[in-house]
Amino acid sequence: MMTSKAWKELSPFEVILYVHIRSKYLPKRDGSNNARNISFTYEEGKKLMSKARFTKALDRLIELGFIDIVKHWAQSKKPTIYGLSARWHHYGTDKFVKKTRPKAQPRRAK
Repeated sequence: MMTSKAWKELSPFEVILYVHIRSKYLPKRDGSNNARNISFTYEEGKKLMSKARFTKALDRLIELGFIDIVKHWAQSKKPTIYGLSARWHHYGTDKFVKKTRPKAQPRRAK
């Protein structure tokens, strides 16, 4: 992974965030895993870096194929659920599947 084209494009902040998200992945003894069920909150992210850097790092990890959003609750206090992704293997090729983080929708006036 560390010799891949995608990894080489990561900033130090993005590497730090990936390592923290990845550290929440623990294979279970029964052979199952939670690689597609990792919660990571903005509060956790703000302990690592500013909110703006955290948001940008999340965007880049998704754009480069290291993580995917599995469940996103817009306008909710629930944490977003992320999944580890292998899309980075194809970064820079025609096989790469582009994804982005859903952007918050502006609130409607009542």
